[in-house]
Amino acid sequence: MSGVDLLVRGGRLVRPRGSSDADLVIVDVEREWTIRAAELHSKSRITPFEGMVTRGRPVATLGRGRAVMRDGELVGAPGWGRDVRLSGAR
Repeated sequence: MSGVDLLVRGGRLVRPRGSSDADLVIVDVEREWTIRAAELHSKSRITPFEGMVTRGRPVATLGRGRAVMRDGELVGAPGWGRDVRLSGAR
């Protein structure tokens, strides 16, 4: 059983006692890829990393315990995200 098996069951993050759902990014540390702005899901249309070849690609993202990205494709429902303020932020 892998660490991911311990955390995710049925697309939901398993909660340890008394804690809340987590935001988590699962990365394939062996996967090489070339960063392209057109493939990123961002409001910005540019990236300073355009064309950079890197090792380690995000393959899944969980937000509040739910899958929101798998293999580069958004799978979360539109409008489900929310803004998060840092402690002490104004």
